[in-house]
Amino acid sequence: MKLLILISCFAVSTFGINVSNKQGVSFDAKLVDIVRAGNGQLSAKVVRTTDRKEFSIPLSMLSERTLIEIIQELSKKEDPPVAMQINPQVAIQRQVNVNKRWSDYDGHKIVDFRKDPDRWKNKTVTVVGHFDFKSSYSMSFSIEQDDQEIDIIYSGLPKRVIEEILEKENFSEDLIRVSGRIEKESFSENSFDIIAKKIEFL
Repeated sequence: MKLLILISCFAVSTFGINVSNKQGVSFDAKLVDIVRAGNGQLSAKVVRTTDRKEFSIPLSMLSERTLIEIIQELSKKEDPPVAMQINPQVAIQRQVNVNKRWSDYDGHKIVDFRKDPDRWKNKTVTVVGHFDFKSSYSMSFSIEQDDQEIDIIYSGLPKRVIEEILEKENFSEDLIRVSGRIEKESFSENSFDIIAKKIEFL
């Protein structure tokens, strides 16, 4: 998911963080800036503690733990000037969401429903997936697990929860946990809906 950001550079005071990439390679460093490169990509400018060497690391390469540390450090800083009200914390939080994967969580796999339709009919399941597309007309939204997709019927949920669903942007890829009953669609042998009883945005 692309980071939509309108700020070119945001200076912060130096803070100590542990910089770790998605492969687990890490080092201690001071956070200096959150900067926007020429290609529009946000990066963290850091100075390694051991040798004072400076690095500019794209946020997309950093681990979720490091991104959360950056958010926590930025939250300690005073509010930026009015001219810089677009907060990089928002963009970093979006990157945290992108780094999360449905497979990191316990739950059923959509592909299994299609492999053995009769086994899953009317069963209660819990599925974690990425928010895809919502339809207020059919009171449903779809979630994805890689190339597998399933529709969630939310009409029976509390009004507050429905309002939260409708506020979500289509194709946001936000992670969501859905618990409910599998209902087989009448027009297809291996197509299902989930009648949601509970949802949770992760």
